[in-house]
Amino acid sequence: LRVAIEPRCRLVGVNDQAIDSYYREHAESYNTPEKRRARHILFKVASEDSADARQAKRAQAEKTLAQLKKGGDFSLLASQLSEDGSKTMGGDLGFFSRGQMVLPFEEAVFALKKGELSGVVETPFGFHLIKLEEILPAKTQSLEEATPSIRKVLEQQGVKAITFKKASAAYEEIIRAGSLANYSRVNNAQPIHRTEFFTRETPPKNAMLNDPAFLQAAFNLRKGELSSTVETANGYAILFVDDTKESIVPELTAVRERVEHDYK
Repeated sequence: LRVAIEPRCRLVGVNDQAIDSYYREHAESYNTPEKRRARHILFKVASEDSADARQAKRAQAEKTLAQLKKGGDFSLLASQLSEDGSKTMGGDLGFFSRGQMVLPFEEAVFALKKGELSGVVETPFGFHLIKLEEILPAKTQSLEEATPSIRKVLEQQGVKAITFKKASAAYEEIIRAGSLANYSRVNNAQPIHRTEFFTRETPPKNAMLNDPAFLQAAFNLRKGELSSTVETANGYAILFVDDTKESIVPELTAVRERVEHDYK
């Protein structure tokens, strides 16, 4: 391959007005919903369980609830009785927001006050006892707090736009020149890389040339074909295929040692 490369430009300046506009346009993304941290004890029930088996599980949950109301240690009882993976952490489920748990469980958790204990809550998983440990109120990140991240996004967008414009201009010049080779003779400042033969599994040792988008474009071209502008994580590239070698299955005699090793 011969490859014309347009690496990403240096960062561009971003003014306060652009940051303010971006913040207003993406206001929802700076809202953090209320999160709650809870523990639970699960008495698991399967869909195929009989009515008697389900009733026995509920009775077990109610008995445990009575223990908790008398001052039982929730974490300790969860580690002893709960029938899910959280038992190793005393039933601790960490922080979560609405929409992350099954509805009956969510409704129970978000109806509790900090430190409160639920009744027996039934979900498709079985019967739960829940204790609300902590509440993180909903929060909106201020413009001042969001400014550093917004500035970075806008800088990257500006760099991408400028780089794409330069790459597109280079592509038009290549077309006018008639070939990438002709273009390279009159544009010494534009880096042109020429690779050796390579496979998808062993691409050139270059951050841009071993990018998945670059490799897909390269192996979609035939000998003598020029690509369009290809975007990679590190910039833009325009590819021309000088030559190709088709895949082959070698004779056994040529690879016998490797075959024997693989077989063993």
